[in-house]
Amino acid sequence: MNAGRIRAVEVSGPSSHIPGLAPAHAYLVRVVAVNGVGTSQPSSEVRVSTAHEPPTLPPTNVRVIPISSTSLRVTWQVSGSAR
Repeated sequence: MNAGRIRAVEVSGPSSHIPGLAPAHAYLVRVVAVNGVGTSQPSSEVRVSTAHEPPTLPPTNVRVIPISSTSLRVTWQVSGSAR
């Protein structure tokens, strides 16, 4: 969780797009209303996680070993960006 980081996004309607978030991270979101008289209390917190990104590098060190006449054993190492 990105504890301690607060980002304010100003909008003029009942929805918003928040860019620049990290993939596969959890965030807490609260909303306040602001007008010429003041600011409302914050909404309840909503916990949301951004999606994971697909791997950018292929598996490495792929090995195929025949086990029998009808099967193979395949092993590989996961690339750093695929974890």
